[in-house]
Amino acid sequence: MTSKERQTLQALDNITEEFGRDTFEALGTFLNKLDPFYREKNNAGAPVDAMRERLKNLQEFIKYDLALHMEEESTCLNHCLKHACGSDQSAERLGKFPKGCPPKCDHEHTTVCEECEEMNFFFNELTEMVKQIPNRKLSMRNKLKYIQHLEFLKHKLEFYVTHVIRSFIEDGQKDKMVEELVAGKAVLILDFKMKVMK
Repeated sequence: MTSKERQTLQALDNITEEFGRDTFEALGTFLNKLDPFYREKNNAGAPVDAMRERLKNLQEFIKYDLALHMEEESTCLNHCLKHACGSDQSAERLGKFPKGCPPKCDHEHTTVCEECEEMNFFFNELTEMVKQIPNRKLSMRNKLKYIQHLEFLKHKLEFYVTHVIRSFIEDGQKDKMVEELVAGKAVLILDFKMKVMK
């Protein structure tokens, strides 16, 4: 693929490109590195193939379904927009949160969504797969490097998830402003984080 074709296929915003698409691509490459260790042990390569399928499902969930789980207030921590947007008042005074954020939610989060937790399950299982490779096939030093790389990719993916949630919130605010628009008024939307398309 030429660089021009690659540029055409890239995401419109840099965060989705770097922390979303590129991270999922890196995880696919990581699974390819694990494949030989598990193919020898099990001719079917079932554990790595299963992880590839889970990776594909995780990518689709974050991209298409995560926003459907979000609610203004929820007993599930991962679904609660008030928790996601809420600021800690003491941190706000110290300048760690922007002023004007809604207050932190005051209800308990007592439920868990398995779909939203899949990312944590996925990375935990992948880490265990690395640890289970015999030392004669992969040195402890290389195992540590693999695990550190996984942690790095997980942080990137967590940042992408926060971007998806922020985008969902911003879209909701934009829709609300347009809905409440009255004659003689206008809404100007500038998105300075978007790439300039040629």
